[in-house]
Amino acid sequence: MRNITVGVILIVIISVIIVLCLKQSSKSQKVEFINQKTGIKYVAIEDSYTIGLGVVQEDRWPNILTDHLKKERVNIQLVANPAVSGYTVEDAIEIELTEVKKIKPDLVTVLIGANDNFGQKDAETYRQDLRELLDRL
Repeated sequence: MRNITVGVILIVIISVIIVLCLKQSSKSQKVEFINQKTGIKYVAIEDSYTIGLGVVQEDRWPNILTDHLKKERVNIQLVANPAVSGYTVEDAIEIELTEVKKIKPDLVTVLIGANDNFGQKDAETYRQDLRELLDRL
């Protein structure tokens, strides 16, 4: 469980760093790879923590993140949140990556692993699955 918790914390830290880099670059210059008309296309690859089962859409954390970035004048659109309660990293690889390939987003956040832990998947399998997910992204 400790390894999964560390993995989730690292993912959150990486996501925050990406957001801070985008915020900094938006102040100094426009990011070159972004279509200025549509802005940053953002997809959240995740599980129940992201889809927020029972939570209204505007209170889900990817929506809150997007709203905060827009307030900082970052042109970003949450174009998909294919997260599903109960998804494991393996589900994200098999199902959610299909959406990513179709959309071709500029930014993807990853917050997944709680269900791997609940399913008692061993830490090494989780680590390998997460590595595969990140490599394929």
